[in-house]
Amino acid sequence: MQFRSFHIIGCAALLGTTMVPGQHSAAQEGAAALEEIVVTARRREETLMETPVSITAFTSDELLSRHIERSYQIAEATPNLVYRHTSSSSNIGGNIFIRGIGQGDFIPTVQPGVGVYVDDAYVANITGSLTEIVDIETIEVLRGPQGTLFGRNTIGGAILINTVKPSEEFDAYVDLKAGDLNLAQLKASVNVPFSDNFFGKFSVLLRDKEGYVDTPNIPDAGKLPGNETTAFR
Repeated sequence: MQFRSFHIIGCAALLGTTMVPGQHSAAQEGAAALEEIVVTARRREETLMETPVSITAFTSDELLSRHIERSYQIAEATPNLVYRHTSSSSNIGGNIFIRGIGQGDFIPTVQPGVGVYVDDAYVANITGSLTEIVDIETIEVLRGPQGTLFGRNTIGGAILINTVKPSEEFDAYVDLKAGDLNLAQLKASVNVPFSDNFFGKFSVLLRDKEGYVDTPNIPDAGKLPGNETTAFR
């Protein structure tokens, strides 16, 4: 059982409308149009349809509709991508393979075969390659070698994570979730324009969930695998 917040954008109703055969309303034409997704796979903004790269892109609305809350969950909707936790005790380390090319060893001295970039900043280690989905604008999965535009450690491909940038208008939201195993989660963000050319954005994630595996021989361990997450940006 989950409870989520809903953002009401607008609502309109048409009563007593008569449609003439062959007549198409503006709403029907708008519904038939595809959403234009802007990507940065080639270091410049262009639409997904115009980019000659094997790419899968997720917008913020799609991440929300798919209930994706951590970056590794995009593998469920991305062909040729394996994205999972490492076998280490770290909760932020990931094994990433694209078309079978990647790095399965989580030792810090070993470099990955798929590059992860957060706002164009390279994540140089497997540890840290799992990201919480809080105020994420787009996630792009680029298949195949990307060394020409993104440099080393991208022989399998690259994953670009772009956060929502501060803007000139005040904006804020709060998202609450509760569920079984005592799940309690808070996501919140506020955008503040301090002046005409200086903006700031603050985001936070708090999550607490108990585990489902009892440990009777280790009383102080609680239930495994529990989860406590605190993240700020």
